[in-house]
Formats: sequence, C-alpha cells, structure tokens
Amino acid sequence: MKIFISWSGDLSYRAALALRDWIPVVLPFARVWISSEDIRKGRRWGAELAAELDTTNCGIVCLVPTNIEEPWLNFEAGALSKAVDHAQVHPFLLGMRPGDLVGPLAQFQATEFAPDDLKKLIGSINAIAGGEALEPETIERNFQMSWADLAQHLTPIAAEASVERAAAWRGSAR
Repeated sequence: MKIFISWSGDLSYRAALALRDWIPVVLPFARVWISSEDIRKGRRWGAELAAELDTTNCGIVCLVPTNIEEPWLNFEAGALSKAVDHAQVHPFLLGMRPGDLVGPLAQFQATEFAPDDLKKLIGSINAIAGGEALEPETIERNFQMSWADLAQHLTPIAAEASVERAAAWRGSAR
C-alpha cells in the first residue's frame, strides 16, 4: 500500500522524513513516498509527482503554522482526495491544533502529534489496507516498540513549530 507524504518548508520536510522512516516499522506493508527522496535525479518531477498522486489513495500532509496556506500542499491534498468515497487525506499537525486549519484542509480529520492520535492515524491506514492489514495486537506492539524513536525526532520539530505559531499569532494580533 502506498502512502504519499506531502510537505513544504524545512520543519515539515523533517517531519515527513521522520514519518517516512517510522510508518513502515509500524505498518510493514506500507510503501511511503516523498517527492524529494523518491524522484530520481534527471527525472521530470512534475510527471513523477502526477503519477504518484494518480495512483495513491492515502496521504499525509505535514503541517506547521507557517505552511498551512502553501498552494502545493492544498493541490496535493486535493489530488489525493480525488476518490472522495475511499481516499484518505490525513493532515498531520505540529505546533498546531485542528481549529487552526482553514480552507480545504480543514475538511479532513487532522492528527496531532500525540501517541493516542498517531495510533488512530495508523489504525485508519491499516483499515484500508485490505488483505495486507495487520491485527490490532501487532500494530500495538510495533507502535510501542517504535514510538520513542519517532518522538525523539518529532518533539524538537513540534517545539520549533510551536514557536512559529506563537510568533505568527503575535504578528496577527497587532
């Protein structure tokens, strides 16, 4: 099963890379795709990106306060949601709350950086995996064994994103 991870900007990119490494540990059937890592040098990035978006029905959009209005993120989320009845678009929030989302991304159930919420995200992905789906006990074991590693990578990113959020809020309050 393919999972497309969308990102924009340094913090979001670092989060995407952490998720790319972590998700297959919890869901070994997952094939995670990130444009910066999976488009080979010399290839036409637009054609490669379009092909992935056409053939993927599950995506994670890594969001931080400074990128929630980036056009490419909204474009990719829209392309991923093309199959409205069975596509899954998962906004993944760092330094934000679901109420911070505006525009098209606000229509999707968001995931916050917290163990319980990430378990729900993994469960949602597993639910559409068909014959590749894992038993809940296996997911729980994989999650427990790998959570500390993910938290080690994402906690500093979430802290930086929270600083960005506070700065953006102060800037808009003037």
